[in-house]
Amino acid sequence: VGPTLGTIISVEKIIKKKKYFRSRSALFYAMNNRVQYHTVCIILDYLKASNKIEINKKDGSFVWIWIDKKNKKLRNTLRKSKEVYLTR
Repeated sequence: VGPTLGTIISVEKIIKKKKYFRSRSALFYAMNNRVQYHTVCIILDYLKASNKIEINKKDGSFVWIWIDKKNKKLRNTLRKSKEVYLTR
């Protein structure tokens, strides 16, 4: 059985509020052990697949990247910004 919608939303709120965690266990301890570690890992995999977080493969840290459609200032900034292409 997977995590409930309420659990997913509570994890999302914590990540969205803090923006960055250095590890899965840091998030687990920020949850005050209200959610089992395995459930946190499943939710992080879901958030990654949903493009709401980005996970650093080297050190396991992750950051909230989802852009809220209600944030007009951020949407306007992104619309006006230019794309940058990296070449090697």
